[in-house]
Amino acid sequence: MKLCNNCKRLFSSKIDVCIYCGSQDLKELPPFYHLIPAEWDEITLNNVLYHIVGVIGRGGFGYVLKIVNPKTNEFFALKLPLSAHLLVEPGIILTDSKLMESEKMLQKEINILQRQSHLGIIGIIESGTFVLGKGKKKKEIPYYIMELAEGDVETLMHTYPDISLQERIKIIREVASALSYLHRKMIVYRDMSQKNILIMDRGAQGVHYVLSDFGTYKQVFSQGTTQKTGLVGTERYIDPAYWTNMEKYHRDPRIDVYSLGIVATELWIGTPNWKEFMGIQGNALAVNFAEDIIKELITEGKIPESIGKVLQKATDRNPDNRYGDANEFLDAFKRALRESNISATVTPLVIETNKSVSIANEKLNDNLPSSKTSKEELTIPFAVKINLPLKFDDATMMIKPIRYEKGKKILFPTMEGTQIIFTEAAKIETGKIIDGPSFYKVETPGKNILNVRLDKERLKSTLRPLVTLSSDLQGYLDFEGVLEVTIRKELTNG
Repeated sequence: MKLCNNCKRLFSSKIDVCIYCGSQDLKELPPFYHLIPAEWDEITLNNVLYHIVGVIGRGGFGYVLKIVNPKTNEFFALKLPLSAHLLVEPGIILTDSKLMESEKMLQKEINILQRQSHLGIIGIIESGTFVLGKGKKKKEIPYYIMELAEGDVETLMHTYPDISLQERIKIIREVASALSYLHRKMIVYRDMSQKNILIMDRGAQGVHYVLSDFGTYKQVFSQGTTQKTGLVGTERYIDPAYWTNMEKYHRDPRIDVYSLGIVATELWIGTPNWKEFMGIQGNALAVNFAEDIIKELITEGKIPESIGKVLQKATDRNPDNRYGDANEFLDAFKRALRESNISATVTPLVIETNKSVSIANEKLNDNLPSSKTSKEELTIPFAVKINLPLKFDDATMMIKPIRYEKGKKILFPTMEGTQIIFTEAAKIETGKIIDGPSFYKVETPGKNILNVRLDKERLKSTLRPLVTLSSDLQGYLDFEGVLEVTIRKELTNG
């Protein structure tokens, strides 16, 4: 990963010029972690030999190791429970209950990560078990291999506090997008902190910020359902409503919204720890963050008023006054950026294959008045109702055209495709289903058109077992999902 000394943005180490400003005054950044030697030099997982480079860290429930496949020279991160302590710190003494709890937490992470697909969530590459010990002490230990991060955001902010506001806004938006994805799936993360935001150098995909450490997540099974929960997370990010009424405290996405508001505030003012920045001593939960901290930051001019109002609503001590989920927060945050006339993103310049810079005639920036185009990312909810009984042979492919209306859910017909028509000034760049049924294909056949086609074979494989279960099956099946569409709009002069 590299840092541009001119614009203070981060980008992939595979690029030799800054993709944001074209400067060649760059700094190669080392990983933001210190390796500790492990007791073992190598480990075999799923019949593949890996060399253990070192231990990245130890948490309350396990270890993270840096490993390398010597045949491919690919580096990964390996997560192990505390029951694998012989690999790392063989002299440590742990209770059986602690070892069992750590394995349970790791398996919980595996179960949740295998079901997620979002750029802002740590990617799990492989999971399984390996044998550790001999004789009666022989035991199968669970593990998973994941992407190797450059480090975490808290360490980044400690090491490079002058990182640009645009980069810090990027972190907020990407993390809020990941949380929004989880909340749409009724998953409450419960451990939002700068420490749990990892930095990924994904080469051609660029630098991304992702959520990690999912051992404390909770599944909420229906909208509005709340359940009792214990205290988890880092002190300065914990919802103060927990202390107000511990017996009746319940969990829902607003827990995450509060922590996200704290993280966003820290990133905006450029600090890894708001308590240190504000000189706060003692328990952070005793502080009214929205009224005492953010209000002061607005008064001092450290946060624009429109941004401050969003952060105050997110961190209100009363959960009922907060945004309902991360998607509501993200929408409000984007609006506040526009109201403050702050550039939320700076579109990268075109980088040629020889890694020299080809500076476009006009920089594509979705917030500057001088731009001729603006880029917008849309998340479009959709629903489909499959009527039963379903006769596959009668399915015919038709395309039903509809016009996109912002804020409205799209209803897909049962056995037809849908052509979504955007404003004539729009140009579709990408379109994909990020959540929902897998029996649709997304195509971009024209400038302002997006086709969502029914894949009959996938539909058959999905529904045939259910339909053939009973030939008399009546009624319908409901499916919901989310389309993610990136469009570029032509702006009119003036």
